Amino acid sequence: MSSTSSQTGCHLYAFKSNYKTTAILIAAAFADETVTLEPSFDYGRLSQTPEFQRMSPLKKVRALMLGPCLSRLTLMAARDGCPLVSQLYDGWSLVSQLQVPVLVTSLGEPIFGASSIAWYFGTLGNSLVPTRPYQQALTQQYVSLANQDMYAAITSWTYPVLGYLEYSPEILARTQAAAWVQLNYLNDVLKERTFLCTDSVTLADVVIFCLLQHVYEKFLDATDRGKLVNLTAWMERCSHLPQVAGAVGKLEFCNVPIKHDPHRYKTLQPKIQNYLKSH
Repeated sequence: MSSTSSQTGCHLYAFKSNYKTTAILIAAAFADETVTLEPSFDYGRLSQTPEFQRMSPLKKVRALMLGPCLSRLTLMAARDGCPLVSQLYDGWSLVSQLQVPVLVTSLGEPIFGASSIAWYFGTLGNSLVPTRPYQQALTQQYVSLANQDMYAAITSWTYPVLGYLEYSPEILARTQAAAWVQLNYLNDVLKERTFLCTDSVTLADVVIFCLLQHVYEKFLDATDRGKLVNLTAWMERCSHLPQVAGAVGKLEFCNVPIKHDPHRYKTLQPKIQNYLKSH
C-alpha cells in the first residue's frame, strides 16, 4: 500500500457496512470512476502502519461516557471492527481514532474523510455537484444535515431497537419524534421538487438516500410511508437510478417494522463489551 505507487483506478479503505461508504461508491459510479474497496481492510492492523498514518495523519478525539448505555460512537466503532485507544477519567473515556475512510486516487493522491471523498467524486465532470453557487451551497447544506442532525436523530431512534443501545420506551418516544421531524421536513421540501437541490440528482440526494435506506427497509411500514408520500416517491426515484441500483440493489420496503427484542440486546452487549476490553 502506497500513496505514490502507480495503480489502476482508485482504492478505498473503508468499513463496508457504513452508509457513507455506499454513498462514496455511488458518487464514483456517477463519475464513471473505478473504485476498489479494499477487501482486506483491517483498521487495527493498517492504523499502525506508517503508510496509512501518512494518508490519514489526524485523529478524532471524543470524550465518551461509558456505562450501561454505551455511546453511539463507541458502538459504531465496535460494530464496524474499529479498535479504540482510550483512557478512563472518572467514567469518561477519551477515544482516539484515525480518520476513516481514506481514498487513494488513480494518481496516488490520498484523501481522508467521507465527505471530502464523496465531494471529490461529485465534482468530477460536475456529475453530482451543480455549477451554480447557490445550488452548490444547497448540496453542502443537505450533506451536512444528513451527516450530523439526521444521523444523530435516526440512530438514536433505530439503534436501541436493533440492540446496539440500551432500550427505554420513554427515550425511544422522544428520539423517534425527533427523527420524524427530519423526515417530515424532507417530505415538505420534496413536495414540489424532483430532487433536493436541482432538477437532477446531486450528492445531497445520494448521501440522504443511503442514510435512509435501512429506515425504509426496516422501520417504515406502509402506514408510515403513506405519511411521507413525497419522500417515499423520491426514495423510489433514487433507487431506480442505475448508479444507485448497482451499489445497493433493489430497495425493499418494510412490511412489518422491526421490534425491540430484549434477547437481541443481551446477546450483542457482551460481544461489544468484550471487544472494547480487548482493545
